[in-house]
Formats: sequence, structure tokens, C-alpha cells
Amino acid sequence: MARGRRLALCSLAGAAAAAGPGPEQIHLALTSDPSAVAVTWVSLELELKEAKVWYAQEGTAGRWIDAAVHQYAAGGAARSVATAVMTGLVADTTARYRVAHGGLESAELAFRAPPVDPRPVRVIAFGDMGTGDFGDHSGPGGALYNDGYVAGLLGTPSEPDLVVHVGDVAYDRGNETVWDVFFRKAALPAR
Repeated sequence: MARGRRLALCSLAGAAAAAGPGPEQIHLALTSDPSAVAVTWVSLELELKEAKVWYAQEGTAGRWIDAAVHQYAAGGAARSVATAVMTGLVADTTARYRVAHGGLESAELAFRAPPVDPRPVRVIAFGDMGTGDFGDHSGPGGALYNDGYVAGLLGTPSEPDLVVHVGDVAYDRGNETVWDVFFRKAALPAR
């Protein structure tokens, strides 16, 4: 069986590597409908215009759907968060997608839709990554270590089908930008 991209289930929804006005912190999440997957992303802009997602599966032309947008502000940081649900996915096939707002688009990303029939699933679960504005996070259990471990599995026979993050993701100590750092780093295994 050909291996496809994995799904990520994050305890908090939130890909560009650098901060800016474009889409970043792109994450996928399962829904209660096995033929639907939610995609969420963040923008540092508060007034998002035309937040939308394009998606297609093998043999289809694809389509654009609108995303719901809400704003949040805490600790002196304000962000917009957009979420859309890609529906009608054919089980166990690859889907390609891009997120966009205000004329800015992410790179094309891909994942494999969840299977309907039971089969062995390769899962990685981790948490308590300790991302924060203090100390070195490169040792076992730290955000940089876990990102590197998961990234090292991509494209190998051990590539996971599902990455589950169980929480305790960042220690912001009142600095809300720590969340941006965490979700930028977590975007690789979560998209």
C-alpha cells in the first residue's frame, strides 16, 4: 500500500516558516465525519479578506470554499484565525490543498483522507513539549527535538499516518508570541 501524507490531531487548532501577513501555522484536524477534515491557520493581520481554501483529490479539478474567521487578543498580541472544513473526501486517497486570504496563498500541501475500513495505522503521540521563552528546547522532549524526530520520519517506511499532540504545548508566561513560535514549529508534522 502506498503511504500518503499523515493527518494531525492537535489539542489546539491553529505555513509559512516566517511570520508575516500570509497564512501560517497551518494545521489539520479530524472531524466527526470521516469524509471531512478541518484546516485552520493563523494570520497576524486582524482584518482578513476572502479567507478560503482550495482542495482537490486525485482525478478532480478541485474547488474553493470559504473559511470562518475570528479574532483573538491576549497578552498584547492579536491574531486572526481561519478555519474551513474540506468535505466529500474519498477515503484513503490523497487530497491537495492551499489556504488563502487577501490574495496571499500558502504553498500546496497534501494529506491522505482517513480510511473507512479498519487497517493498521502508524501513530506518533507526544506532548509536554515545553516551548517557551526560556532555555534550550533541543533535548529529548523539547519542541526542537520532537519536530526533528517527526520530520526525520517523513518519506521513510516509518512515516506516521497520524500525529497526535496531547497538549501542554507552550509556556507563554504572558508572552503570547510564544504560541506563534510553537505553532510555526508544529506546522510541519501537523499539515
